[in-house]
Amino acid sequence: MRPTRRSPPRVIARRRSSAGVVLAGAAPGRWGRAASVYPFRPAPPEASGLPIVLGPDLAGPRLRLRAPRPGDFGPFSRWYADPDIVRFWWMGDVPWARQPRIASLRLFLGAWFNRDAVVWTIETDGKPIGHCHIRQIDRLDGHAHTALLIGEHSAQRKGFASEAIALRSEYAFRRLGLHKLTSSTRADNVAGRRMLERAGYRLVGTAREETYVEGQRRDVLLFELLRSDHDQRRDTGPA
Repeated sequence: MRPTRRSPPRVIARRRSSAGVVLAGAAPGRWGRAASVYPFRPAPPEASGLPIVLGPDLAGPRLRLRAPRPGDFGPFSRWYADPDIVRFWWMGDVPWARQPRIASLRLFLGAWFNRDAVVWTIETDGKPIGHCHIRQIDRLDGHAHTALLIGEHSAQRKGFASEAIALRSEYAFRRLGLHKLTSSTRADNVAGRRMLERAGYRLVGTAREETYVEGQRRDVLLFELLRSDHDQRRDTGPA
């Protein structure tokens, strides 16, 4: 009698938008259309043996990207409970988005168990101010989706998001060997769009009426960052 094959666990995820006071990526696939489940997928043979899950420490001039810790659960829950912080974080209306502790728990579970993602807490002066991640990593085609949130009001509009994006992009292109990063944000998130453009992402399209939120259909802007674009900015500075 053949043994029963057990299905791998699945990480539940839902719509998140990217950028701005809140920078984040949305959805699976190349652009991140919303989906209810991200299944575990084995890495291709040429990938390293162990899955990359929690991000390694990356240090910048003013901040550090580090792996999430249990002590981060409190700040994450507080950010998710702040309507001003999460206004653009959730791409659409989902029931558990109104439950900050559950939303935080889902992020932590994803950080620990989703082998197609790398998650960091953004820290400055020893205190967490936000989080960012690379997800839906496709090592075969060399692309992934990105997201970032600055949760502390006192840390906004001080360039921390740009610094975190630069560290994350360098890691994605140099360490993971990716070719392209994508991101997305609601069209009415002006600050988010500006942030992505300052970080070198290029607007490549609009998904019209892509999401339903606050009683209205909203367009979603689609962005890309190629490794060649990142290298040019790193070597010569922003255009």
